[in-house]
Amino acid sequence: MGLQGRQPPRQQSSRLHFLQLPQGQVQIYGYSCLKKKSPRKVVPAGLTMQLDFNSNYDDRNSVEFTTLATQVVESLTAVYEGIPGFIEVVIIKFVPGSVVVRYTAVFASDQAESDSAIQQQVQTNLAVAINNGTFNGTLNVTDSQAVQPIALTTDELELVSTDSSFCTLTCGEGGVCQLGEKFPGVVIAECVCVENYCYAGTCDVIVDQGPRCRWSK
Repeated sequence: MGLQGRQPPRQQSSRLHFLQLPQGQVQIYGYSCLKKKSPRKVVPAGLTMQLDFNSNYDDRNSVEFTTLATQVVESLTAVYEGIPGFIEVVIIKFVPGSVVVRYTAVFASDQAESDSAIQQQVQTNLAVAINNGTFNGTLNVTDSQAVQPIALTTDELELVSTDSSFCTLTCGEGGVCQLGEKFPGVVIAECVCVENYCYAGTCDVIVDQGPRCRWSK
């Protein structure tokens, strides 16, 4: 199959993930026009820690932020592990009061339980971890009610749309992950072909394989 001419592809993506921000719940929907992909469910929450707020927590590149974020991710991951469909914890930011970490817990949607069931299990697991001393004591979390569901703000939506850690699709050689707010309140992560990858052809991204080119006969 030969390549003729050098023109941008007429179609850039066949795999989209929608990160929607309705009433305190986030859903990531994924699909490919050639091969289906299980969607992901992201449940935002906040954890209150009895710590003094440090202004350096506002800087995601600071040592203080990265150190605390690492401790929180490790501790919360242990709390969420075992809950059906759990994948990872992603830190959004820290805010005063004493210190509240706002984060999202990512689940495989086809395995995940309801938000209320997840919240109940998280609080149960957190209580056990606090009581048996396995939850990081330096975070000073003393009550299972310290973790509560939240709704993401407009600023947090903006962070989600610009933070590369939220764009983790496997796009294959010749494909890249793009993330942006294509519609109000909706962040779309999509695998797209690099510019001119298919020259005069049409580009499709096959899930976990990469771009494939098609040419009109």
